[in-house]
Amino acid sequence: MRGPEANGRRAVTNRCRTLLSCTLCYGLALFFMAAGLAKLAAPAAAQRTFTNWGFPDWFHLLVGSLEIIGAAMLVFGPTTTFAAALLGGMMLGAVATHLVHQEFAPALLPGALVLPIACVGFCRRLDAAWMRRLKRRELGAGATPGLAAAPDDHSIVPGVPELRIAQDSRQADLPDAPDPLHQRRA
Repeated sequence: MRGPEANGRRAVTNRCRTLLSCTLCYGLALFFMAAGLAKLAAPAAAQRTFTNWGFPDWFHLLVGSLEIIGAAMLVFGPTTTFAAALLGGMMLGAVATHLVHQEFAPALLPGALVLPIACVGFCRRLDAAWMRRLKRRELGAGATPGLAAAPDDHSIVPGVPELRIAQDSRQADLPDAPDPLHQRRA
């Protein structure tokens, strides 16, 4: 489907995907912040648990710190994909640890968290690719790069410098418009 209907549907799909990934980001960030703080606030219990699994005495501090750092990185747009990779890897490690020690019920929670973490990372990568494509198209349509986004620009990551698009040149995402930067000259 081409034309204004396709542009409108694509814009709605992109906004829904962004809303889903933002909701998951903030929910996961709260969870990992709480889990990391719990590992740092109760060091004796966490140390005993990690020592029983065969890890060094300081390993619970590392895991708790990485969970807190990963939670902070999830809500900061440019680092979301890296945070998803970090936290996803940690959850896979937690699943492996529980399964090696035949703790099957505790392995369910980190195993269940891998899917939303992967979803966040994938959605943010799609959003970044979509924004790059939109920027390339808008550069040829009167946009000024490097200026902060106006509040009605619906930028993917609020507060991150985006393009300021002139009101008269704004259309519904322009996904099917020819790219003026890559057109052949006749």
